[in-house]
Amino acid sequence: MIPRLTQSPQVSPAVERYIHALNESGFTGDTTTRYGDRLTLATDNSIYQLLPQAIVFPRSTAM
Repeated sequence: MIPRLTQSPQVSPAVERYIHALNESGFTGDTTTRYGDRLTLATDNSIYQLLPQAIVFPRSTAM
């Protein structure tokens, strides 16, 4: 049986600070900590349903 996701949509303050610092440092891409986005990626047809604290979508790769 697939484990049930936790009902805890809160994001830790450390993750919030990290995402803020990432966006302030010139990161090009998108970030989100919205519960709906996190829930969608936690249930992406894999057997590992782990709710992420944040999602980072880089626009480019490092050179």
